[in-house]
Amino acid sequence: MKSRFGEAVLSAQASPVTVTKNGKPVLVMISMDEYQLFETMKKNHVDAQIKLGLKDIEEGRAIDADTFFKNLLKD
Repeated sequence: MKSRFGEAVLSAQASPVTVTKNGKPVLVMISMDEYQLFETMKKNHVDAQIKLGLKDIEEGRAIDADTFFKNLLKD
């Protein structure tokens, strides 16, 4: 990577580049456009999950934390 960083940057602008260390993948380089798209998709997913959660609360499909943890520890 040290000797080919510029080449990796150019490649990452076209498609993701996997960087390995000792033969194992350790990171992926992506273009700024890909990163921004990913962040937007992540935000949209979180927003949708929050809306679903709020709807569950409004419609009475929620339990308090104590009940949740008691149920979690039953098994």
